Amino acid sequence: MSTCIVPAQISPEADVRLIPLPAVARMLGVSEKTVARMDRAGKIPAPIRPAGRALRWDLVELAAWLNWRIRTGNLLSRAEWETVRNSANVAV
Repeated sequence: MSTCIVPAQISPEADVRLIPLPAVARMLGVSEKTVARMDRAGKIPAPIRPAGRALRWDLVELAAWLNWRIRTGNLLSRAEWETVRNSANVAV
């Protein structure tokens, strides 16, 4: 049985919910520095920069990526994830 970490209150029809770096770090169980390193290396979905230097991630996109990673055990590059996400196999 696979584990799904998408919060129950988030539905696919919901507007994009942007979360900051500290929330991403908690969600992934790593430090903020590790998230920043993963971002620079292209190992997590791309953040959105709503204003200035602020970084935010789409919660639904990040949850879909993490669920896929848990199910498959694969850590894909950002480009590889975008290919998988855009395929018929992954719903975001």
